[in-house]
Amino acid sequence: MDGLGNIGTGKYTPAQKISKTVAEVKAKESEILAQRRLTYDAKRGIMLSTGKFYKVGDDPMFDVFGRAEESNPKELEELKHQMAEIGVNIVYHEDGGTLAYQGIKLGEPGTISATKTASYSAWLHECQHAFDDKEAGWNSCYAAWDADEHIRREMRAYQKEIDLANSLGRNDIADKLISLRDKEISDIKKRDEMYAEIFKNDSND
Repeated sequence: MDGLGNIGTGKYTPAQKISKTVAEVKAKESEILAQRRLTYDAKRGIMLSTGKFYKVGDDPMFDVFGRAEESNPKELEELKHQMAEIGVNIVYHEDGGTLAYQGIKLGEPGTISATKTASYSAWLHECQHAFDDKEAGWNSCYAAWDADEHIRREMRAYQKEIDLANSLGRNDIADKLISLRDKEISDIKKRDEMYAEIFKNDSND
């Protein structure tokens, strides 16, 4: 089976050819971006410029409880241990910002780009992405371009943060996280619609 439901034929419909080509191109783009670190990661509000991270998004838990090394040192060390066990590399950048998980190559564990200023909540979020990536066979470089799967993974990651906020009696933080989650899901859908229209136009040429 070739992954598109065609067993041994080596033939694809025009739509399947486009889908397969797009997936391959996007996977390669993701791999290149990861190797160069992250140029831009909207989901966690990270901007990388000349090797430095700048916080341009939100980490609501950080605003209240501070960085994970101070608020949850033991739990953070356990998360790092779990990442090491599944082969996920953690690369620290000393300047400000939050975190991001990036799948580097199909079939291989990805990397967490981390900073000292991220909250424990943000760590839970990105580590959940790593766990989901492992469960799926390390395919995040493809999954990032599958809107349904992308949304599913974001829902799971944000829920980790929301559950933590609620467990601490911080419904206000939970509400902020829900707003961030909903905005991200909306952005994913809009991007998917944009690419669908582009590919539709290309296929008609």
